[in-house]
This record gives sequence, structure tokens and C-alpha cells, in this order.
Amino acid sequence: KSGVYEAVRYLAGQGHRRLTFVGNRSDKLTGFTQGLLELRLDYHDHYYVQIDPGDSVTDDKLLPLLEAGGEGPTAFVVDSQTYAFELLKLFRKRKIKIPERYSLVVYDDIPEMERMEVPLTTVGPSIPRLAATALDIVTGRDGRGESRWAEVEIGCEMHIRKSVGKVA
Repeated sequence: KSGVYEAVRYLAGQGHRRLTFVGNRSDKLTGFTQGLLELRLDYHDHYYVQIDPGDSVTDDKLLPLLEAGGEGPTAFVVDSQTYAFELLKLFRKRKIKIPERYSLVVYDDIPEMERMEVPLTTVGPSIPRLAATALDIVTGRDGRGESRWAEVEIGCEMHIRKSVGKVA
């Protein structure tokens, strides 16, 4: 929730007012909606593209947005790398350029995101920090002693790359 909220704040700071969330109903959508409301950004029902678990990002789900012209979104917030790769595939097929036409922020900072043709701005927990924390728990280096359970909170981090442009 907090990571996607920060993504909305970042996009708003770059001048974006019309954002679309691509994903399923989750805490991430709550963070997106909270950001829209608090920052008084434009909101329209069609700015949420619901992708149910197991479904894909398809032309029929995005076509109304892509053909909306000046009323369509200027940026997308995507709730997983899986949906991001599907969205980028549709953009390539339609010759839509990031960030010239749309800006993009993805939840999930996997290494592939920075190796894309246009490195993607991401938000999410740090994979190296997750791995190090898990290793500390498994090996007992976290100071818990004999306990086999640990409650650990790892916050989200934003990695600003080249997939977000400013709106004039």
C-alpha cells in the first residue's frame, strides 16, 4: 500500500494528473486510490484496469484507455512485474513509447527492470534486503535464539529510472 502510494506521489510531482492502475484488488489498489484522493488527482472508473489472478493484460482491457486521446491517462502504475511485461508487450505491438507517450512505475524491483530497453522506475521491497533478512532468520544470526518464527517488516524503496517523464 505505502509503496504504490509513494509511486502516485512521485508521478504527481512529475506533473501527472491522470493515472491508471493495472492489477487486482489489493492493498496496492488502496494505496493508489489513497494517493489520488489525497493529492486531488483526476479520477475516473476506467483508470483502474482490473486484472484478476490468472488473467493477462489484454488489448480489450486497455484499448479504451489507449484510444482516449487527451482524456486518457498519462501514466500507469502496475502492481507486478508480470503485468508490466504484458503491458510492455502490448505497447511494443502498438509502437507506444515509454516515457514519451506514457510514464510507467512498476511494483516489484527485480533486476530485469533496470536492464530493459527503457529502464523501469520501480517501487517495492529491496530484493537484496529480503534475501539477507531471510538468511539471517534461517541461520539464527538475527538474535532470535531458538525461535523459528520472526515478524519482520521491510519497507518499500523507490528506484527512479527512465520510464517516467515530466508532464508540461
